[in-house]
Amino acid sequence: EKFNETFKDKVKGIVIKYGVNPKEIFRNFDLIIKIQEEFNEKEEYEVYLDITHSFRSNAFWMFLVMTYFTDVSNKNIKIAGITYGMYEAKSENVTPIVILKPFLEILNWIKGASELKQYGNSYYILENLKNNNNIPKEIKTELEIFSNTMNMNYIGALIESIDRLKNLKEQINEISGPAKHIVPEVLMKFIEDFDLKEEDNIKRIYLLQATLAKWHCEQRRYAMAAINISEAIVTFVLKGKFDPDNDGQKWLKEVYKKYSNQSDLTDEEKQIFKYGEIYVETVRIRKDVAHSLGKQVNINEDIKKLENYSNEIVSLLRKPEIIKEFEERLKILENL
Repeated sequence: EKFNETFKDKVKGIVIKYGVNPKEIFRNFDLIIKIQEEFNEKEEYEVYLDITHSFRSNAFWMFLVMTYFTDVSNKNIKIAGITYGMYEAKSENVTPIVILKPFLEILNWIKGASELKQYGNSYYILENLKNNNNIPKEIKTELEIFSNTMNMNYIGALIESIDRLKNLKEQINEISGPAKHIVPEVLMKFIEDFDLKEEDNIKRIYLLQATLAKWHCEQRRYAMAAINISEAIVTFVLKGKFDPDNDGQKWLKEVYKKYSNQSDLTDEEKQIFKYGEIYVETVRIRKDVAHSLGKQVNINEDIKKLENYSNEIVSLLRKPEIIKEFEERLKILENL
């Protein structure tokens, strides 16, 4: 108290516990995080973390504080420096003070990799590590295009982006610095998952839509999953033909209506009904989302449906012969 009175508005000291059990650890964390109360939300602050000597656990504390300030706090805080007293490396009774700023850069790379891997977003990498010269300019450009196409759900643009990334494989694998452990592995996984190698471009489009639906569902982006499921199945039914009269949608609705109330369906009829069911149910969910209708109070059932549909859709879209067979039998498109 005497210390803080003497250095008011200049320095603030806090008393922490040793941290020998969870209770003391959480108490220390609470005390240290309260440092941000000294900052207001309008100004920008540079914080220097100095971890010279004291308990070795302090290094972990400072790393937690750094992560909290940069990722959680609403204050405009920038970590300007990290220093550490490396006692074991002392020579002639002098302990070197080591600059650990690279730790922050590596942490930023890990955060950026997590966003890229989970959501296809390269924005954190491009914004926070824009001065990094270890990534060639053309790869940075393609990273941004790839993320934009993923978030806009432009399937044609995504196919072109995947093709360009494939052509940059050699340069991607030659990335150096911390990025070499992050960018190549994540991008190669996207190329592996989304490069469907289909000679038929229409088939490639609807299979990519179905693959994206599964990927979005795994990332809990259910609205995007619903869009891709419904679009994939319509493209599949009409084999990519221009559909100004929504004949593909009508075909699927007719199939759903015809077989929804029948209990003695054959295996083939159950299969063709599945196409109609997936389309009708997914479009209902999609409309609720798009128009913010708020009709569904319990959303868990709809989420479960999307998860099931996204797991089934790719294999269903690899059986085009059944559509032709049932159209010949039912003549829905002919009547339309």
